[in-house]
Amino acid sequence: VDAEAAVRPFDVNAWVYAGGYQMDGTGISDAGVKGGVRAYLTNDLVVDVAVTDDDQFGTNTSFQIIWTPGRTSPTPMMCSHTILDRLREPVYRNTYIATQQVVQDDGFTLHYEDGDVVRVVHVDSSAGGGGDGTFETPLTSLDDVEANSIARDIVLVHSDSAFDGQSATLQDEQRFLGEGGDFAHTVLTAELGEIDLPETSTGAASGAIPTIANAPADAIVLAPSTVTATVLDPMEVSNFSIDGGARAISSPGGIGAVNINNLTIANTSGNAIELTPLTETVGGEVQSRFNPNIDQVSFDNIGGDDVFLDATTAESEITEEITLANVTTTDGQGVGLNIRGNNAVVNISQYDYDGGTTGQGLSLIH
Repeated sequence: VDAEAAVRPFDVNAWVYAGGYQMDGTGISDAGVKGGVRAYLTNDLVVDVAVTDDDQFGTNTSFQIIWTPGRTSPTPMMCSHTILDRLREPVYRNTYIATQQVVQDDGFTLHYEDGDVVRVVHVDSSAGGGGDGTFETPLTSLDDVEANSIARDIVLVHSDSAFDGQSATLQDEQRFLGEGGDFAHTVLTAELGEIDLPETSTGAASGAIPTIANAPADAIVLAPSTVTATVLDPMEVSNFSIDGGARAISSPGGIGAVNINNLTIANTSGNAIELTPLTETVGGEVQSRFNPNIDQVSFDNIGGDDVFLDATTAESEITEEITLANVTTTDGQGVGLNIRGNNAVVNISQYDYDGGTTGQGLSLIH
């Protein structure tokens, strides 16, 4: 709604005007005031200078030139126009029509409680090639994760992603997280406390979890720690479907602590999860550490053992605790849980085992 009243001083084609307007839209309802001067330079050329003010857009000054060819005789004429001349004038409106205003605060960096920056590396199989792992240009291949990430990064794989013939290598303290399935991943920050990682696009949190199929060897490799004599935060692998390949998860150089959760693993030719302890030097002494936590994982048609934990290469001084919970096995070709050479506290709960006719049993501890 827009209205104005004008006063024409003397007998010339110029007006001083003032008025008001009302803007209404989605989430917007604001009134404004305006004032200005409008004058004809010729019979079909008018200039206008106006000032508007409202809470939505603040104070603005506008200048416009309106040409209406053929309105009257083109000769200059500063005397008063006739009624017929005025009827041929255009309708004057504000120079903009307000529909919506979006205010976005500048982003800020989140930190862990020890001061390290929270970094997220994005991977999306459907993104265009040449990405660098940022939200705007995600990586498209798991093969590129190691070269485009650093220790303690969160590697977030977008929902509906599907990878074939690829594998991911993870570094110290990295979290390898799959989006989707209405599963929320959290991170503890110094600024906001514990928060959920936001979905990468509208509805992405409810999309299909990422799939990794036919890895050339191991689908996910947990690289050995490069930090000596330091107790690191656990690595994490969460919310993926892994099908085929030699092994789903391995730690050929040893792993101190890892959380493996919310996975479905099927049709591997070898052991599904194969882990070994991390050996490190602490205070001049060589010792080993081994604390895997496996929760909410299902295995189907595994060619070797479902979980193979081999500590035969560990030093005599070893700190370890092994936890398995909510595990389901069907049609396994080997042992459900094979623990070798460990002197550990082993916590097992809710382990549903059906190895099929070729299965060798739920557990082998030796």
